[in-house]
Amino acid sequence: MVKLTTSAIFTINMVKLRRLVKGRSARDLSASVSSDPNLISGFESMVIKSQYPHHILSSIANELNDDIRLYYPPDEDLLEDDGSRVVKEIISLSNIDDCTLVINGMIDAGCFIDGKSTDDTAIYLFEQGKPNALIIEQALKIAEKANKLSLRDGKYFS
Repeated sequence: MVKLTTSAIFTINMVKLRRLVKGRSARDLSASVSSDPNLISGFESMVIKSQYPHHILSSIANELNDDIRLYYPPDEDLLEDDGSRVVKEIISLSNIDDCTLVINGMIDAGCFIDGKSTDDTAIYLFEQGKPNALIIEQALKIAEKANKLSLRDGKYFS
């Protein structure tokens, strides 16, 4: 098991969440911020067992048009953290709670204003034809039941 600091886990999860919400693949984002096409997927799969270097994180924030502060945990969390290394999961679209988090982020970012079908959403998240597409469909239905999305003519609208 790979153990990372709480801060590193927070940052890796936030980068993954923001890139998914913005419709960017790990490979595409890696190519935009470094010469290593597997950089982002290396952190997300925990093959790279450390925190993003600040200069890479700054490049990611710029590329995704985000404030870099978004990628660091809140001060309150850091004050409560004892600095120990922990085992925690990275956001995964195979987990319904994580997938719902991503769908809610997409809703907040306006991704469903013009409507997206289940297939459109799976394509946007780079999961078309993969088993996670079924989880995405479930997350869309959860958002519909919560009145965050409405289904019309096979497309979800916010």
